[in-house]
Amino acid sequence: MAVEKLVPQLGAFRAMHPGIVLRLLGDHQYSSLSSCQSDLCIRFSRPVESGIVARRIGTASFSFYCARFYLEERHPEHYEFIAYDNELMSDSQNGWLRNIVGERPFVLEAKTVELQIRAAETGVGIALLPSFAVEANSRLCRVELSAPLEVDVWLGVHEDLRAVASIQAAMNYVESCYR
Repeated sequence: MAVEKLVPQLGAFRAMHPGIVLRLLGDHQYSSLSSCQSDLCIRFSRPVESGIVARRIGTASFSFYCARFYLEERHPEHYEFIAYDNELMSDSQNGWLRNIVGERPFVLEAKTVELQIRAAETGVGIALLPSFAVEANSRLCRVELSAPLEVDVWLGVHEDLRAVASIQAAMNYVESCYR
């Protein structure tokens, strides 16, 4: 999410707040806010850790995508799918995916959106991807298997840090990137 949503507006943030140094972690595992591994988090599911204040900052639309040649080589009953690791998506989101896929196999579980994109580009299977991450990708095409899945995007902060001016500035920046 950081590459597609945060980095394009990073120059404007730096111009407004030259004294604030951001450290972006594009980690597939949730860093712990409660143990101070990070100050803010952006997630596709609401943070539930103790002492964390979270607010919904937007939605992300997910659709199915695959390599352009993939659809030419297979009939729908032979489609194979790329799944999310359970750490990246919530149980309800994975349940939605399983409901659409049915009995067709998952041939890969990937911990990051980037891994899923690369696997889909090479013809491994069909991946459920955030549309903002693949809009400009000419190697992928959308597969109309269902209506898009709308997923809430959450911003979390430790309750003790939310009033700190630099944290407030970073939170406002992140939220503006999702409007």
